[in-house]
Parts: sequence; structure tokens; C-alpha cells
Amino acid sequence: MSLATGVLVAPHAAAQPPPTQDSRIAVLEGDTLYVKEGGLDAEWVPQGDGIKKFELDGDRIAVLTDEGALLVKEGDLDPGWAEVNTDSVTDFQLEDDRIAYTEGTDLWALEGELDAPPIFQEGGVEKFQLDKDRVGVLTTAGALLVKGGDLEPGWATIDADSVTDFQLDGERIAFAEGKSLWITDGDLDSPPIQQDDDVTAFDLDGDRVAVIQNGNLLVKEGDLDPGWFVADEGGVTGVQLLAPTQSGSGDTYVSLADLKQIYGYLGRDTDEALIVEGLPGLNQAMDEGEINNPARIAAFLATLRNESGFRYNAGEAGNGSRYRGRGYIQLTGVDNYRSAGAYLGHDLVNDPDAAASLGLSAPVARWYWTVARANTNAHADNLYMGGVNRNIGYAPSQREDAERCSDFQAALRYYNNGELPAGHINCNR
Repeated sequence: MSLATGVLVAPHAAAQPPPTQDSRIAVLEGDTLYVKEGGLDAEWVPQGDGIKKFELDGDRIAVLTDEGALLVKEGDLDPGWAEVNTDSVTDFQLEDDRIAYTEGTDLWALEGELDAPPIFQEGGVEKFQLDKDRVGVLTTAGALLVKGGDLEPGWATIDADSVTDFQLDGERIAFAEGKSLWITDGDLDSPPIQQDDDVTAFDLDGDRVAVIQNGNLLVKEGDLDPGWFVADEGGVTGVQLLAPTQSGSGDTYVSLADLKQIYGYLGRDTDEALIVEGLPGLNQAMDEGEINNPARIAAFLATLRNESGFRYNAGEAGNGSRYRGRGYIQLTGVDNYRSAGAYLGHDLVNDPDAAASLGLSAPVARWYWTVARANTNAHADNLYMGGVNRNIGYAPSQREDAERCSDFQAALRYYNNGELPAGHINCNR
């Protein structure tokens, strides 16, 4: 094979549930598509000629031919395409079991089986994007329309007439009005929050936002309030963010077996039962808080081991204060109870015991880790356990800092294939 003119890799990451196919790599040589599946030394399997665009998603492969036909197959790499549209497609996108495509400026989408009937979405479409259950379109008149849920009629108008570009990511919608960037977060009727002016490029991924402004790369993490980190100064022309991936399986970042492998004895049978009871909620909170790569998971587990012993109902012993430490993260003080409650929609000031309940203990920990102390994941990424300890609020203690550092390294080694990663592990404040 000669040098490919295009390449797309669909990784079989350990972070995802086992898919129906192994790792795939697709390359376009001229107008011929080849795909290999499995190991890097697997054989290339030709998929067809006359192809000008292709995309991999899960076990599906889609191609747009020179004649404007949109063909999709799912399962193995053997011959057999489903003809989604035969001759008039100008662009397309795959997302899970959805396929969206344009015929000129008309957008159509289908969901489910490959022979599902396409549903007309909108005319006069300049750009479109699928993201999970959302569909977004930018019309030729400059309107940004987004819908969530099914593919039936019913758009929310995010902006009526002046949008020049947009991007969907999770519950966030970013859009540019010329060089002014705005973002909404949450429901489709959430008010947009202006991010900055003089923006020439932007990207969203997870809770991060990146912009290029006057050649500088600015990044923020967490909420959409003011405050950028200058990641690079001068000469930047393009940016792409990539959210970190977890090392666990599916949405299960940590199990009882993992904890016992890392830390050994976890307590009596009753303690282990409490740990097991709380793990589904804890894993969900880790997923929502993007505590999902080896360093972040390790820092989080090292903290929870010292805070609560991984028990969701832990309380601060010997403290009779109404707002004493409770839950996975030992939420403490009326101000924290008030702020966490406001964020989670529960009046923790008048119901402080709920901070140690099965339903709220893990969300409270996620809030503290990612909202109240928004740079904690970044500290973990930088192997700066001292910064994590400072964020959590521990009083300086050489002995206790060393214990937490040891717990961090034990979990980090476990989630990093038995080895500590390259880089300096900093446990100092």
C-alpha cells in the first residue's frame, strides 16, 4: 500500500464497554478505502472505490461516494452496504445509532436500523452536528437551532440571526457571533453566557473551553464564569481539546475488588457492604466529574480513603456540630453545605444529614472536587498531590501528607498498568 491520503482510527479504549469489533483503522488512498481490524499488524481489507469521505463510529462504517451516494455497513468488514441515500448526499455524520446527512441544504436524519426511514429536519442548513441525543443546525440565515430527544419537529432557537459558527458538546452549546463567543450550559432554554471577544477559533470538550484570541491560546475548566488560563502565547492558529479517558471498564471506574487490590483490608463485613452499596453512585459521580484517567482516579481514591474509608455515610467522629464533616468528602461548614445544596438542588442547610445519604454523598463529593475546587483534576493530571491536599483543606502535616501521597501512588500504579507514569510526583504544598 502507498502512503494514505486520509486516516481515521477508532480506538478500542479500555474506557469503553467491549464493542462488537476490535480496534479499527481506516485509510483512504486516493479514492479507495481500506480498513484493518484488530492488531496493528492485521491485514487491510478493501472497502470500495470512488469514495470522497468516510467515517467510523462503533461497529459502523459510512462512506460518501463521488456520485453522492451515502452507504453504511455495520458489523464486520465483509461486503454488504446499506444504501441510505443513492445519489444526492453532500455531507453526513454518524453518532451512535443516528445518521444525519444533507441533500444540498436540506438536512435529513434517521435513527435505529440502517433501513429506518429518514426524517426531514430543516431546510437552508449551512452546518449541522449530532451530539448524543441533540441535533444542531446553523441556517444560511444565521439562526442556530438545537433539538434534544427524538428527531421529530421542534427546535429551540438559541440565536435567531447572527451566528457564524457553533459546536455541541454534552449539555453545552458554544456559538460565535462574528468574533464574540457565547456558551449555554444545561437545558436548551438556558441563557447564553458571553465568554470573550476577538475569538478566532474555539473548542469544547467536557468541562473545558479553549479559544484562540490574538494568537494566544486561552483555556478554562469548570464553570463558564470569567477566568482564563493562558496555555500558550502568540502564534497559535488552531486548537483541539481531547477529554481524558478512564482506565476502567465501561462506566465502572472502581470496584470493591479494585479497592482491595490497591489498599488491602477495608474494614469489617459491614464496612464492605456500605462500600459496595455506594459504588454505583460513586462511579456515576466520577463519570460526571471526569474523574476518569489514572491520575484523577488515583487522587480521588487516595482522598476518599482518608476522608471516609469509601463509606458514603461516614461522619466526623467526636464532633457534635450541625455542619460537621459528612459523606465521602466530609463536607464541613455551613457555607459549604449551602453552596453544595444550591448546586445540587437540595436544602442541605436545613437537612445536613443528607450530605451523608446514599443519593447525595457522591454528588456532593463531585461538586467539591470539580466545582468548589475546580482545578483539582488539573492538579491530579500534573501529579501534584500536594495541590490536591491543599484543595481538600487538610492542615499541613508531614506525616499525613506522606500517607496520602503513598495512597495516591498505590492507586496510580494500579491504574497505570503496574507502573508509575513518567513525570515528577509532587506531594509538597
